[in-house]
Amino acid sequence: MDELFFDSVKECFDDGWSFTAPGANASQAVTLPHSWNEQGWSYEEPPRDAPAGTGIYRKTLHGIASGDVLKFEGVALFSRVFLDGKEVMTNLGAYRAFEVPLEGVHEGSELKVEVTDKPSTPLLPEGCDEVFPLSPRYSRWPAAMGSTLKVGGIWRHVFLLHRGQVSLEMPAVTAIQNRFEGVLEFHGNPENYKVTLALSDGAETVEKTIDATEGKFAIAPKNPVFSWPLRPHVYTLTTKLFAADGSLVQELRQPLWLMTFETNDSEFRMNGKPYFLRGQNGFAHCNIPYDKEYIHQYVSAYRSLGVEISRFHTEPPPHEWLDECDRQGVMVILEMPLHGSFACYSYGSEQFQKTELTEILSIVKEYRRHPSIQIWSMGNELIVAAERDRGLGKPLFDILERWIAEVRKLSAQPVISNSNGDAANLIHKTIGDIDDIHQYGGWYTETLYDLRHFADTTLKNDMLFQPAISTESIASYTNNKGECYIKGHDIRQMKIVTMRLGKITDLAKQSQEYQAFMLKEYAEVLWRRRRPDSNFSGYLPFGQYTWFFNPFQKGPDGLKPKMIWDTFREVLGPVHIQLECFDRHLYQGGMVRGTLHLFHENVHLPEQCKFELQVKCGNTVLYSTQTTVGYHDSVHLPVEMGPFAAGQFQLELEAFAEGKVVARNHFSLRCYVVPKPAPERSVVVFDPAKRLTALGTVVEDPAQIADFEPTKTTFLVGAHSLGRLTKAAGEVVHAWMERGGRVIVLEQNPGAFASDIFGSGLGFVRACQPQWSRWAMNLVKHTDRADICLPEDPLFQNLTEEDLRWWNGDTFLAHDYLALDTLKEDDQILSRIGNGLNDDELMPVEYEYRDSGYSQIAIRRKIGRGSILCTSFLLGTKYGLEPVAEILLNNLL
Repeated sequence: MDELFFDSVKECFDDGWSFTAPGANASQAVTLPHSWNEQGWSYEEPPRDAPAGTGIYRKTLHGIASGDVLKFEGVALFSRVFLDGKEVMTNLGAYRAFEVPLEGVHEGSELKVEVTDKPSTPLLPEGCDEVFPLSPRYSRWPAAMGSTLKVGGIWRHVFLLHRGQVSLEMPAVTAIQNRFEGVLEFHGNPENYKVTLALSDGAETVEKTIDATEGKFAIAPKNPVFSWPLRPHVYTLTTKLFAADGSLVQELRQPLWLMTFETNDSEFRMNGKPYFLRGQNGFAHCNIPYDKEYIHQYVSAYRSLGVEISRFHTEPPPHEWLDECDRQGVMVILEMPLHGSFACYSYGSEQFQKTELTEILSIVKEYRRHPSIQIWSMGNELIVAAERDRGLGKPLFDILERWIAEVRKLSAQPVISNSNGDAANLIHKTIGDIDDIHQYGGWYTETLYDLRHFADTTLKNDMLFQPAISTESIASYTNNKGECYIKGHDIRQMKIVTMRLGKITDLAKQSQEYQAFMLKEYAEVLWRRRRPDSNFSGYLPFGQYTWFFNPFQKGPDGLKPKMIWDTFREVLGPVHIQLECFDRHLYQGGMVRGTLHLFHENVHLPEQCKFELQVKCGNTVLYSTQTTVGYHDSVHLPVEMGPFAAGQFQLELEAFAEGKVVARNHFSLRCYVVPKPAPERSVVVFDPAKRLTALGTVVEDPAQIADFEPTKTTFLVGAHSLGRLTKAAGEVVHAWMERGGRVIVLEQNPGAFASDIFGSGLGFVRACQPQWSRWAMNLVKHTDRADICLPEDPLFQNLTEEDLRWWNGDTFLAHDYLALDTLKEDDQILSRIGNGLNDDELMPVEYEYRDSGYSQIAIRRKIGRGSILCTSFLLGTKYGLEPVAEILLNNLL
């Protein structure tokens, strides 16, 4: 594999080192990069830690000239460098490249580097920050920790630089329209020196000579070819520095893409065209940092799966990863090592600000040579709800504003100010260039249907003027068996799996199917935000290495795609087709009615492209049409298809252009036979809303139930019927139940009249959800699936838990829940759902375990010789609209 970068004055210095581990006496020979106690980002149980503390690296120097310079690309976390026993350099920052001049070196000099790992580096002094200690997650970590909290060592490459009197840094080059412009940075005085530039793509070469003192240059190919995601046209720039006598001093080579990427009109422009970003987040760079064969296989897998852009999450990687992205055309978001999910840093400390800004600028300067880096990110979730709710957004934004101003002096690429941008909607200040929104509705909290609120936060020129992207969502990470991680110490994950998956019959199958379902729903909602009045401009679901089987293994058995990649290719290709319909349960003989959407974001198809759209069920074509759609535009067609017999069906959606399939998707539905109710008893209905009056004898006052024989009658109280009349009739109805009467109370609004219903001790209550996302400000915790606790109960005749998911209309099965005075021995809990996370459990930090338990959805209680059944299932509201709701109510009767 050809090396993309070359510098003739740079010599690898990784060999010939010895290492003494913390607390050890004996040393061992090592080759750099080397680390002890390293632990990459992982969802597995952490391995046993090696000893923490300070390790010592030594090397005897041979053939080194005085004036040569050592360049360390990264030492974690604090280092002291000694030459022949004299301290010549200290450095704080695991990701900061730094140089050590070797003044006074001689043959046989000893180089010693004392390295203190991340957990052992002293904290910032108490009282150093007057603002951010308000956070309950406040930490006095002295520098950015990235995602690897345990690492210690010289964990990046070391190079020896033979600079001489004058030398040149790798030019910082920017693509502008059809040319390249660059800046030359010298060590020493380049007066009377010349620089030659040669730009080649293998087909043609353009050459140019300038005086070194000009300090900048422009060079353009004769026949410029743009690079596009996954289709890089790699130019090689060769830069040579010549002394006044014409002798060659230095030669450098670097790859370039002729690609312009910028923000404009609240969206992205690539090579002058509007562009919608599509990718996946992110690489396994923390776990397999240097194996070039593995890196090639990983990036190749991304490319083959259609990942156009990915994110290096809070760990600026070894250059080997970016070299491969440069080769294969995978664009990169490179993020600074501030991982705020772990803790709230001491941003208000002047010492921390100085340390971190120095490190950030070092990272930008070190990595900007890679053409694959198109976006910088200042960090991940720098603050979360705990800080947002304490007013810490503004002081953080003020600091980030200053930092970003310094970054802009080194690079013109767009900047994400804070990946997740918590508090961005509360602060009257816009910083950075891109708004990145993390959204875990449907997993950690909220429901997938809550994404409808996302539209309000991505209105162009309304909230922010920046393009909005989402680099995190979905979660539900799966292990190498394909099962959602349920680790012994991870109480959060156990609660979430209980809430989202319900009864476990095949954890691997359920986990992967639900993960794929979430990705499909997310992507389709976010595609629908790709419209002229929206600033939503890119989607990168979060999966990291967990979307592969054998994720850390190379070769034919390594990096095997899981099920979710099939969904990814369906919903995140450059042309996207979908059927928008939230009535996915049909009555036998029913029709599917919805909107067929087609989005054209493929720069390699015609600007005005003719598409053929087709919807099939099995071998039957249900719908077919032709339409012309412009690039970065869409078409939205109302459709009606059917009728459908009883059963389960999957509709296949396809879009054709230029004689080939350019997009596929699918749509699943169920069609039900709803038998007419055949009640064992006569039914009396109290339903002021008159939704259910056809089900029995209607009474205007619930006290009238006393006129009916208790042992032969069921009293149905309709949805939202509880009020003063039912309160006044409480004793009458209770006495009627005592004599053998059965009462069914459907969904009600919690309140004064919905507690201790008819003296039964049962009532309705609202539950609130923790707020993760800025767009999910609704207070009501909804239910879009439910557990069946007693499958043998007649309530669930002919139904399974698969039927208790995503009911028609808004997907919800319930908006509130049931409260019991006390749980009695003969109470029957028929249906429930896990409560999920408490308010203080959203972030992955240690906390005292408190079982959040379950919310009850259907309960039957004996009252004397009779009974009362209360349910918050939306049976009354959705009767006649949702076949499963109708079947449940008919079963009850």
